[in-house]
Amino acid sequence: MDDHESDDRHDDETSDRVDLLTALALGIAVGAGVALLFRRGPSGDRPADALLAATRRGAERARRSFRRGARWAAEHAETLRNGAKADDLKDQVGDYMRNARETIDDAVSHELRELRRAIRRRRKRLGV
Repeated sequence: MDDHESDDRHDDETSDRVDLLTALALGIAVGAGVALLFRRGPSGDRPADALLAATRRGAERARRSFRRGARWAAEHAETLRNGAKADDLKDQVGDYMRNARETIDDAVSHELRELRRAIRRRRKRLGV
């Protein structure tokens, strides 16, 4: 075995150690982050509670939007079955899509504002 092979093996071992230490550090960082999110603070609340509440509100809005869409489809089913003009259908679907897009944009904007407020309140409570 020559010196070149020995150096390559040493480089591989060093690289493996560095990879292992990097994975260990990442695991510790992720674990600490998760622990901080789900720990209970002095008030008894968890930092993740605001995020979970916002997620529930978003799901509720999505459910309501879905119901509106289903209602629209039920109301326009007769028109679709009777062979409405393609242009009329295109306009109706276009209007529906614009309304849906606006509703989604409004819901996302609202949720982001709520999350930012919750983060500010949490930071203020923590003194950060």
